[in-house]
Amino acid sequence: MTMKKITLIIIAVLMGSALYAQETFHYGDLTYKINDDGVSVTLTGHVLGCHPGELTIPTMVPYNGNLYAVTVIGDMALNRCYYFTGSLIIPNTVSEIGYGAFAQCGFDGTLTIGCNVRKIGSHAFSSDNFTGSLILPESLDTIGYLAFAWNEGFNDKLVIPSSVKYIDHEAFAWCNGFSEAYSLATEPPTMSYSVFYDFGCSTLTVPCGSLSAYENSSWHGDGGFSTIVDDCGVNLSVWDGSVEPWDTIHAGTADDPILIENAAQLARMSQLVYCSQEPKYYKLTTDIDLDNRLWNPIGYIASISCPEFNGYFDGDNHTIYNPSNTLFYYTYDGYIKNLTTRGYVVYREAEYYNFGLITYGAPLVENCHNYCDIIINANSRMEAGAIAGECGTVINCSNHGTITINANNLSRCFVGGIAGEASVIEECYNTGDLTVEISNCNNCKIGGVSGLIFNDLSHSFNTGNITVNCENSYTGGIAGDITENNNPLNNISINSCYNAGNIEAANVGGILAKTDYENITINIANCYYINTISSTNGYGTAKSDNEMKTQDFVNLLNANGDFYAMDIMNVNKGYPVFERYYSVEENNNLENVEIYPNPTNNLVTISGENLSKIEIFNITGQMVLVFDYINDNQTIDLGNQPSGIYLFKITDRNSYHCTQKVVKKD
Repeated sequence: MTMKKITLIIIAVLMGSALYAQETFHYGDLTYKINDDGVSVTLTGHVLGCHPGELTIPTMVPYNGNLYAVTVIGDMALNRCYYFTGSLIIPNTVSEIGYGAFAQCGFDGTLTIGCNVRKIGSHAFSSDNFTGSLILPESLDTIGYLAFAWNEGFNDKLVIPSSVKYIDHEAFAWCNGFSEAYSLATEPPTMSYSVFYDFGCSTLTVPCGSLSAYENSSWHGDGGFSTIVDDCGVNLSVWDGSVEPWDTIHAGTADDPILIENAAQLARMSQLVYCSQEPKYYKLTTDIDLDNRLWNPIGYIASISCPEFNGYFDGDNHTIYNPSNTLFYYTYDGYIKNLTTRGYVVYREAEYYNFGLITYGAPLVENCHNYCDIIINANSRMEAGAIAGECGTVINCSNHGTITINANNLSRCFVGGIAGEASVIEECYNTGDLTVEISNCNNCKIGGVSGLIFNDLSHSFNTGNITVNCENSYTGGIAGDITENNNPLNNISINSCYNAGNIEAANVGGILAKTDYENITINIANCYYINTISSTNGYGTAKSDNEMKTQDFVNLLNANGDFYAMDIMNVNKGYPVFERYYSVEENNNLENVEIYPNPTNNLVTISGENLSKIEIFNITGQMVLVFDYINDNQTIDLGNQPSGIYLFKITDRNSYHCTQKVVKKD
């Protein structure tokens, strides 16, 4: 066969495929066109005009023995179908709604737009008569001009998701039935002129911390909103630098703790002298934004002889955003529990002695987590960790931020992802990179979890990379060094730990670095490190990257109990995570909430009454999705999330909540 004939055959085949891809057909009362991908269709119109009654758009349609997904509503597809009634549901398979697709139709019910729609064309729903709320999907990127104009029947709230990037002119003009409006993006989406002309309400609610950006944008003023407020309210207390007393009706006992209800009351704690009183119990009741303001650590009063916090502080799993300094100075007697820090880079100049973002030091720190990066220009000496500088016992804590230590001359430097030094560490982990640059240091001990360990370190891991530029240094994947101080038996153990982070330093140990010990019994058992590290001692067993991502490796780590599990959601670079994230205790203070189907492949429906917010967390506790101002029958798509176990926290308008586990399958 000649090359010319072959070429003609190929052209004929390609032309045939193109013709097939443009083939149209009808199913029921609607017409469709096969898209270029050959597996999906565009809804293009109605077979014989628009019959009176409700419109049902299928997700899949059959044709010639094949099933096609309905992914596009075409331009003018059902324009001017005056006699349609009831509600309209856009299927979750649809990603684009074309120009004028449903303009001037007779709908008189609610509008539900599928969770995968990315673009809504101009005039798409103009001059309809929808009622109720309009809650746009989190997938939405672009809203065309006059897209919802002249819909006077909407009579509740409009919620614009954080995914929206652009809104064209008059998109919501003359929608004067709305009573509330919310934009969930922290940065104002770009919008053209008169988008909200003659809109039903004049006030827009925006995320906490975004007020100034919206007020200085086209969202504020003519064609926008005359008043813009943020939703800091009861959910987040932003510190303005002031202090105020707390309610004195609480005794400060374990059963009746003092409630810290806002940022000013937390600041009041930093002004008190604690060493002269019996330790009291405190409980945080809200998230707090310290706004990167100058912060005096709680317990530190320079003018007294005993600068320390003496008490028991329960963060109640709240978050403190944007701290500029350690939250608590030394805690003499008590504990700090259940607290998370997030926000800006924390930069400390001429810092000396100890630093931890939660506390300089405490007898016990439990269930505390840091997501801030930390940069310290150290002076004299330094014991530093993201959670604590030095600590008695640290349990169930984690660090996710980078730590950078810079200095010229230090007498000593103990740095760890969790603590600079600690007596006991259990079930902690570090994922942040550590960088130590010191020109001269006589005693430098760096560890992925702790720089120095006094007694026991168990069931902990490090996946952060460690870089140390200091000749007199010892750097270990888990701990840099051990000490007999405070341990009269001289019996120190490290067990069931692993290090998957790379180390670049002078003296390196895959688990523990320093080895020249006298009169000390060191028990290092069931510990492993990545085999790319050139460990200078025999502590721990080297494993390849692939080996450390297998169920067999998880089984090894679990020789002394079920602490670890496979990273099925790939949130820890494929390395094992803690099994406790699969064993969340369900909280059902909010009744009559249903989540179905469970397990699910993609879509999950949450049904209840007066629902306000849904927060979705993965197995490491990281929030992966959040939905505000939701319907009482809300459908959520987990299609973009990997398979695994998720925790759904559902809150109603009275701030009652419940948590339930949901399993997403492949």
